[in-house]
Amino acid sequence: MLIKHLNIRSIFVTLLTLAAVLAGAAGAWAAAGPWAAEEQARLRLVSAVQSVAGDSLDLGLEFDLQPGWKIYWRSPGDAGLPPSVDWSGSDNLAQAELRWPVPHRFSLFGLETFGYGGQVVLPVAARVEDPAAPLSLRAKVDYLICEEICIPYTADLSLDLPAGDGARAAQAFLIESFQDQVPGLGAERGLAIAAVTLAGSLEQPLLQVTARSDRPFAAPDLLVEAPPGFQVGLPEATLGDGGREARLSVAVSQKPGSDTLLEGKAVTVTVIDGA
Repeated sequence: MLIKHLNIRSIFVTLLTLAAVLAGAAGAWAAAGPWAAEEQARLRLVSAVQSVAGDSLDLGLEFDLQPGWKIYWRSPGDAGLPPSVDWSGSDNLAQAELRWPVPHRFSLFGLETFGYGGQVVLPVAARVEDPAAPLSLRAKVDYLICEEICIPYTADLSLDLPAGDGARAAQAFLIESFQDQVPGLGAERGLAIAAVTLAGSLEQPLLQVTARSDRPFAAPDLLVEAPPGFQVGLPEATLGDGGREARLSVAVSQKPGSDTLLEGKAVTVTVIDGA
């Protein structure tokens, strides 16, 4: 009789322990808002911390896309629109800056576009107005998702974080893994853009970029954010100095109906090599 009593008590204690573990896991995952779902995609807000502590925190806009569908980078290329976020419905939010991991290049029908497929998190660097107060996030997200056709959607997202000790949330690793893919100045990884020049003619300019790396390049690519009215082709890359120098050149043409010249305009160039 005593043995049966001990077994029952042991099972009861085990169930209580399991319930406590599950409750702890639920708390750890509370740093994610509800999904807003469509047939082709779903998205939500996530946080690297479970509560507000300090004047800044890392958030993320997480997309989960069905196979074959994509969304766009901040500069989509020859077609498309990037996601945009309206945070005006939030409380205690001072600033939210969307950051952009390295995109994939999509070459189709002579068009060059940049975006993301599968799962992607756009990191958000946020600041709060009052570190001792809760944070109520309300985001209206407009995004375009494309396969053979493109569909515009609007999603209303929410995430509420209490004031607390800023304990790390389960989503922190996910956010950080995409934050690591956001291009920077490159110096910390031994990368540098050594020169940017304009060759060719005024009507058919050729943008030439020279980049250097402490380690040999594998498959360098060039992303060019040009002003409106221009179309950027597919870059050609040649390697020198044992692979530590990449020379990339790309034709920049005027879009139909545009008479704007590239010379004298500001462009942003990003050199990437893998992730």
